[in-house]
Amino acid sequence: MNFLSIVYAMDPPSSGGESLEIHPIMAFLPLFVMLFLLIPGIIWARKKSKNSSFEIPMSWYYFYTYVRLPLTGIFMVLITLDLFLEPQYQSVSRATILTFVMFNSIFFIMLIALFIGLSKFKSWAWYLNIVVIFLDCLLGSFRNFDNNLIMWIMQLIAGLFIWFLPNFIYFNKRKNLFVKK
Repeated sequence: MNFLSIVYAMDPPSSGGESLEIHPIMAFLPLFVMLFLLIPGIIWARKKSKNSSFEIPMSWYYFYTYVRLPLTGIFMVLITLDLFLEPQYQSVSRATILTFVMFNSIFFIMLIALFIGLSKFKSWAWYLNIVVIFLDCLLGSFRNFDNNLIMWIMQLIAGLFIWFLPNFIYFNKRKNLFVKK
């Protein structure tokens, strides 16, 4: 069983078939993450926002910066490690794996820089955040690509409307908080 199968609470397809079976224990992983990481993160972000000196609500900013970005980085590292630890990926070409690792490493470095910049309200962090949010949509749409260009375009458009646009509007309203220092 690999990390992705734990995240998605499924067994990888066996060599004899394409069926996926849900592990009862692993089915609780999303609940575990929700109860022990996300809900406390949301509660903390709301308290932090209420105690902040900003006139505009900042709950999503605190959650995004201090909970979502670190969790995304941790999952990226685990998924990358999974490529090297699981025998099922040995059939994938080294060039493909190295390309994935290279892009993942660059994105991981961007996340670290973004975390630092957003936590210090740096002006460049606002711009980097917009790039990262767009890349989230772009890379997320490749998750189920399967050589279907129309489906990929539809997933990209959905991601742009569901993830990019609300985040762009939110952070654009707070752009004045990110000053050159």
